[in-house]
Amino acid sequence: MMYITLPIVNPEKYEEPVPDNANWVMCNICNTLSGCDFLVLANKLDTCILLKPYEKVKCLEFEELFDFQMGCSDYDKEKVICIRGT
Repeated sequence: MMYITLPIVNPEKYEEPVPDNANWVMCNICNTLSGCDFLVLANKLDTCILLKPYEKVKCLEFEELFDFQMGCSDYDKEKVICIRGT
């Protein structure tokens, strides 16, 4: 399992097709301030790490990360975002 600590700066919506055989692994997103940790699926590429929801989580950090509306009313389990290394 991978671990990523919030905040994640400037996540981008990933528009490229993701191969069907992509190697998605479980990743724990940790927030030491609010204590709202949650699981996502991650796929490490050469230029960035792709993240997509594992399950719906109604917390501000999850909603902001994936740019979902309050309460995840527009939740999409296939939404993929990209985070770039520093």
